[in-house]
Amino acid sequence: MNTSAHPALRAVSVNPNTLHTARETAALLRISMSHLRRLRLDGADAFVFHALSSLETYDQLTQPGGGFDQLADCIAAGKARFGGISSHSPDVLIAAIEAG
Repeated sequence: MNTSAHPALRAVSVNPNTLHTARETAALLRISMSHLRRLRLDGADAFVFHALSSLETYDQLTQPGGGFDQLADCIAAGKARFGGISSHSPDVLIAAIEAG
C-alpha cells in the first residue's frame, strides 16, 4: 500500500493481484483506512487498485460484494472521493471502460 499525505492530494493505492476473496479485499480496505487514521486523515481523495494485471482479478473485484462494491461503500461513507484502477493490460482496461 502506498499513501501520500501531500496536502493537495491524499491517495491510497493497493496491488489487488494478491487478493483472492472479497473477505481479503475487505480486510485490505480496513487496513488502508486505519493507515489513513494514523496519518490523521479522515479519508483519501483517491483509492486505486494499482497494477491490475489480469481479467480474473478484475472479475473478482467486480463480483457482488467484491472490491468495487466495498470501495463504493467507502466512497459513500466519505472515506474516499474517487476510486479506480491502474493497469497495463488492454483487456482489463477495455473491460473497465465498458463497465463504466
